[in-house]
Amino acid sequence: CRLHDWAQNIVRPHEHTRAGPKRDRLALLEATGTNTSPLWLVYHDEDGGVARAVADAWSGADAALVDEGDEIHQLVPVTDPLQIGRIRQAFASRPVYIADGHHRYETAIHYRDACRQAVRDRGEVPDPDAGYEFAMVLFVDSRDPGLVIRPYHRVIGATGKDLSSVLGHLEDMCNILSLSVSGNGDAKDLGAIEQALGDATSTDDHPCVLYTRQGAWKVSPRGDVAWKETLPGGHSDAWQGLDVVSVDWLIVQGGFGIEASHEEAGHPGEVPRLRYSPDASEAIGLVARGEAEVAILVRPTEVGQVCAVADAGDRMPPKSTYFYPKPTTGLVMNRLDQLA
Repeated sequence: CRLHDWAQNIVRPHEHTRAGPKRDRLALLEATGTNTSPLWLVYHDEDGGVARAVADAWSGADAALVDEGDEIHQLVPVTDPLQIGRIRQAFASRPVYIADGHHRYETAIHYRDACRQAVRDRGEVPDPDAGYEFAMVLFVDSRDPGLVIRPYHRVIGATGKDLSSVLGHLEDMCNILSLSVSGNGDAKDLGAIEQALGDATSTDDHPCVLYTRQGAWKVSPRGDVAWKETLPGGHSDAWQGLDVVSVDWLIVQGGFGIEASHEEAGHPGEVPRLRYSPDASEAIGLVARGEAEVAILVRPTEVGQVCAVADAGDRMPPKSTYFYPKPTTGLVMNRLDQLA
């Protein structure tokens, strides 16, 4: 996939990036001159144009593997110029959305710009079709039934906050319903949480579950309170409609006094007060074992919500989406033109 700057609005992001991970990825790219894993982009194919072009090129897998999670990865090489041309044409007028790989995409842009400058410094004109102008990409239809977004649950460590005072604070803006759990992190507790989150009848309900060793509560913003007025300004309606927004601002920050951006930065040797897990069982297990005080279980974000935020030019809070299943690193590698 040819690299495009964000301003071109062809490749659309939905998450902010952080300097640390980009430094790591740039060091790897400079050392290897190789894409070792694909960026994951999604696209809309309402007219079926891409599906038809790909079906015409499908001739059965030349290679396949089953990974440790029993997921099957198949590789079908397409070398016919006519078939490649039809696939390219099918994508020609479609915006694409980054599902997974924001840091790697911005790193690829940085690497591309550095390569261009290195060529100019030699008194030459950069080749618009050089390898560094592209990145290896996995494209997936946004409506593919195999495309899954898992939620990132919030796991809170020692905060110094009294839970009853936190719940009292939340009552001003939220409905709170006590759930029957043991606090042992067992299958019954997990079932009660899943039922509470699944009982939501509207996407505007924004439910989450606070889980502790002392009990659990379903929490959702009250409809008779203008809680959205307390959110940071300058964001789209699509952003305000995300469950993780109400969780991060009303509960994590408003209730427990933790700002995700500060915790993300962290300090060497410190255990962060805020962690994330895409596995609900793991999240409540950390609480049950005393390794965390509170787990905040959330619903998954929908693909349509991700695209709507990106279309609005907005960015979601950190750790809003966990796209699954992940393509295996190293299964296909893409060698780039390195810096001179």
